[in-house]
Amino acid sequence: MTAASVQNALSNNYDDQPTYTGGKGPIDVRIFDPLKIPNAQFQLEVFNNAADSTLANSSKWILRNLTSGETYRGETEVGQGYEQVIMGTEGSLGFSVTMAQRPYPSGTNNALLSATATFADPQDVWIAGVPDGEGSLYTNWIRSGNSAPDESQASYTDNRASSNDENSFYDLNSYYETILGGTVAPYCLTNNKEPGGAEQVLPAMAPACKDCTTGVVQSKDPLNTLSNLSSVDLVLTNDPSQWTRAIVVEMGRATTLTVGGARKNAYRLSPSLNVDGSQEQPLADSDLLQPDVSYFVVGTSAGEITYGTTSVNAGKFFKITSTTPIGFTAVNGAKVYPASRIGRSYFPGYAINQATGERMNIMFAENSFFESDNGSDMTWNPTARMVNEAAGSGNWGNFVRAGGEHYVYIMNSRYDEGATDHALLTDYASATNPNWAAARAKIRTVYNKAMWVYAPLLTAERTWKPMSQGLLPGANVTVKIRTEQPYRQEGASTSNIYEFDMSNYAPKTGLTDTAKSAMDLIRIVPNPYYAFSTYEADPITNRVRITNLPPRANISIFTTDGTLVRTLRVDNFGQDTSSGNDVDSKTNFINSIDWDITNYKNIPLASGMYLIHISAPDLGEERTLKWLCIKRPIDLDIF
Repeated sequence: MTAASVQNALSNNYDDQPTYTGGKGPIDVRIFDPLKIPNAQFQLEVFNNAADSTLANSSKWILRNLTSGETYRGETEVGQGYEQVIMGTEGSLGFSVTMAQRPYPSGTNNALLSATATFADPQDVWIAGVPDGEGSLYTNWIRSGNSAPDESQASYTDNRASSNDENSFYDLNSYYETILGGTVAPYCLTNNKEPGGAEQVLPAMAPACKDCTTGVVQSKDPLNTLSNLSSVDLVLTNDPSQWTRAIVVEMGRATTLTVGGARKNAYRLSPSLNVDGSQEQPLADSDLLQPDVSYFVVGTSAGEITYGTTSVNAGKFFKITSTTPIGFTAVNGAKVYPASRIGRSYFPGYAINQATGERMNIMFAENSFFESDNGSDMTWNPTARMVNEAAGSGNWGNFVRAGGEHYVYIMNSRYDEGATDHALLTDYASATNPNWAAARAKIRTVYNKAMWVYAPLLTAERTWKPMSQGLLPGANVTVKIRTEQPYRQEGASTSNIYEFDMSNYAPKTGLTDTAKSAMDLIRIVPNPYYAFSTYEADPITNRVRITNLPPRANISIFTTDGTLVRTLRVDNFGQDTSSGNDVDSKTNFINSIDWDITNYKNIPLASGMYLIHISAPDLGEERTLKWLCIKRPIDLDIF
């Protein structure tokens, strides 16, 4: 998308008509004859032959010239991916259109096009990620492939739709586990299991939701699989005005060790942060508790609040039972927060869906037990530490650090500051029996929106700035992930419409200043001439070329003492450029001329220095080149 479209998406959360840079759009428009490009805008409409929103292979398109009103029909179905030259009443228009329907990404169809990370300061690559490992390594966080070990290592099985179906692996051919060196992956391929029993005691990295795949439904989990991938840009920026209001996800495995007793994959049970890093404020003593609002009590184990005849300990969610507002009393330092002020912060950047023009929701994680790895400060600030060597490998919960587990989740939902998903996670975080199954269904709804996961790790220990000063320890970073997707429409009865403007590419006449400056591009090649050039077809020919000439030019060749030895002329005016044949059109306009290094009597010139004077009578401009010629001796054996 262009910078203007990105800014529109940031301002409005959605650009309903995204504009793409040349050569990067959803249809392929190629110029093959610049002289014939019309000064016009075009609209391409695709008519769907399918009953659902996915464009049928049998669909065709129609192209309209919005300036002249002419129409041009696609000659083949989009499933064939045919490149069609656009022909008008007087021949070709100098460009072609290609539109090819593609299958959905899958374990048997590699739809990954590219993945890049670009640093604003290329000399300071300050952040990378945790590369995926294999087998029973604790870094095996991307479960891509078709590995299904025996029961003693069952927690390291690659992800599949059903544990009972050996052929349901999501990424059978491991197409998607090496994105950016194995530091980014589709969410459906990320690990959600912890080793146990006879398995290795080290905790495997597990960004995915453990409670989302058990005890809920029998259909495959997650529902948001490879077929739902979209091309995205993830931008890290030190400009707080572009930051994303994000849910902060807890990665701690044991509720006895996490801040507030937060569950893994629920949100952090700490007060939310504002964009400047300050905490959201709790209720004041004079505030009233409102019906149907979830609240959370922050404080030590001795803290509690009371309202009416009810008391609530710190670390608990609650709703009042009365239908009218009621006052409360806090003791032992307890504070009351509306749940909407718990578990959110700001991610230092944003994500844009390149296919839809939407700004996307983002969640990021941290492990609140890893306080020394910035895991409990509600801030996206991963460290460079992969393991805590001092803890020893036998310390199950304290060995693997992964930079504080600051995973980044790019969701497939349009940006709403995470409000919808935060409400669902509130119901999960506050759930107690007998409502546990319903709560699991809600957290599953949230993680079914997760599209991409990034496992960040600093390349070296750096000093993070305060959020009020831009946070990032280095310059901005842009991560681009590009995948092929089939063409889809909003509904079966709608049609896709794409527009492109050829006016910037149409040939222009009368640009005298531009033509004058182009005189500086005139060259004689090769220069110097050392007895040979690639323009020569046989051993007895000498040949050089004068290039980048204007349509009409007079070329005079002098010796250094001013003797004129040869005159050449170029005149392209009056040439016929209306042919519809690509080869003919390129040969009609000649902006170079060959010279056989002879004088006006066709006698070969001697070696030496020559002056090449070019005048453009239509422009009133002149250019003089120096040219050194070293002739080769005649080889008499060839006669």
